[in-house]
Amino acid sequence: MSPPRTWTVAEARAALPRVRELLLVLQRAATLATKVRSNGHAALHASEPESTQESGDDGTEESEQLDASPASGGLGSAGVASGAGVSIGAGGIQPILDGLEELGIVLRDPARGLIDFPAIHLGRQVHLCWQLGEDDIGWWHFPEDGFAGRHPLPLPESW
Repeated sequence: MSPPRTWTVAEARAALPRVRELLLVLQRAATLATKVRSNGHAALHASEPESTQESGDDGTEESEQLDASPASGGLGSAGVASGAGVSIGAGGIQPILDGLEELGIVLRDPARGLIDFPAIHLGRQVHLCWQLGEDDIGWWHFPEDGFAGRHPLPLPESW
């Protein structure tokens, strides 16, 4: 078994467009699941694609099919979104979760879109921390410190 993937700041930044797309889908799924639970409806079934109903600007309802299965073209070979319109469907969110894990990205909070890119800096493990809504990777922390221990980049020149 190979050692876990580590990222440089440049590699993590380069991956952000694809990762952002995946996290937006996960965030939408988390929001939808919360709405379903709060409305007292049955939980979403992974075997049945769900549709979301939203009201459009003109008052009409818009329906969006949620489908992220590899067969739909929603995921690339590395489990990363390959194009616009990635969504959750018959395969559920598992293909996206698997894709993030395969890439070595640690999902901390799907509702917030909070992730860590494990990295090694000056011989110590650190996590490059990012969440939806941030333009760039601008934070790092030690694994044991978590989000509360975030420090702004750049990484220190010495320990």
